[in-house]
Amino acid sequence: MTIEDRGNAVGAIATARVNRAPMVIVVGQQDRRHLAYEPFLAGELEGLAGRYPVIGDVRGPGLFIGVDLVTDRETRVPATAACTRAREYALDIGLLTGFGGAGNVLKFKPPLTSTDEEIDAMLDRCEQLIDFVDSAVRDGRGQG
Repeated sequence: MTIEDRGNAVGAIATARVNRAPMVIVVGQQDRRHLAYEPFLAGELEGLAGRYPVIGDVRGPGLFIGVDLVTDRETRVPATAACTRAREYALDIGLLTGFGGAGNVLKFKPPLTSTDEEIDAMLDRCEQLIDFVDSAVRDGRGQG
């Protein structure tokens, strides 16, 4: 299933409300699968910090995880310029994400319905994006 297949849940709810369509919410064991992803995702993203000095911190509740991208771990200067360049790259590799904070916090918030394969693909693309930002910072393109 692709992002296009899934659609926008918020948009679907709003459309249903406007059209006064009945809403069916399915609750089952699958809805709890995301609980197993929380420690896995945080651990995987924290593991990337060992390989990419551009990662200053990994934080957040549940599946809403932020990866703080910095030019220097000691000073924690945001890698805002590199992240600005990375936005288009993210789209090029099929990663729909955004940057919060000072424009340098990679937002990782997968849909609760994500499969194991989709989570793995998102992690791979996040690593590609982090590598892109890391290279830009090392090459001096991540400043100002």
